[in-house]
Amino acid sequence: MNSGKESDIFILEQCKLMRIFDDRDASDVTVTVGSKGTVFYLHRLVICLTSGFFKAALKPNTFKEGITNEIHLPEIKSEAFKVISRWMYDGGLALEPAYGAHVQNVYDAADYLQMPTLKEELLDHLLKFTRNKSLALLYSQRKDLFCFFIRFCNSCSTSDLGKLTKCAEFIILRLRPKPEELFQQIIDNSAGHLFTAAVIGAAQTLRLTSLCINCHINSDRDAAEGMCGCGGRTVQADIDARKPYTLKYWLG
Repeated sequence: MNSGKESDIFILEQCKLMRIFDDRDASDVTVTVGSKGTVFYLHRLVICLTSGFFKAALKPNTFKEGITNEIHLPEIKSEAFKVISRWMYDGGLALEPAYGAHVQNVYDAADYLQMPTLKEELLDHLLKFTRNKSLALLYSQRKDLFCFFIRFCNSCSTSDLGKLTKCAEFIILRLRPKPEELFQQIIDNSAGHLFTAAVIGAAQTLRLTSLCINCHINSDRDAAEGMCGCGGRTVQADIDARKPYTLKYWLG
């Protein structure tokens, strides 16, 4: 009962914060970002609670930013910081498009600003998208997603490997990259150790699980034997079999 009240209070407080978001009159900190110098009018208390970078930079009598209350971040793109600043105030994560260079820029900026919670939410966003939306993508979009995932892995850390491996499962199972495409994209996008580890982890998981031939994802453990939660029939994911729903078929 109390948790419900606490949640309502939290949502209410977020709504109040959004009333002062980017309000020049109420602001006590300005953050200038991007090559064109876009200015955001923010609040020390809010941004220091969510960013280790801002907390350190705005500490009084330590750096000049703590005295002037002005921070310049030309290396961060303005559109990426717009997403981040809104997240700091209302906790919402609005990403359009759902993957690609924009998401990469937001993640890299969150890393620079020392925002581990936001980075975790971005990983959750990517996992949710690859699970629920990737099957509907066109071929060209699948290729773009695959290339983006390779580059995204290069920005992540070893602690992210579990979620990256899960993303790799959905990308391989649903998007079905051809062997020659996989090889070429690995070269073109400078695939690193984390991407390699994620693909290996995905292969190990898929070898020991059952897959639905309808939705191409792992079957629900609680579902009846031989049936997926979507109603489709499940099959053993034998990595050595040459069947369209197996990993080896796609990786060659």
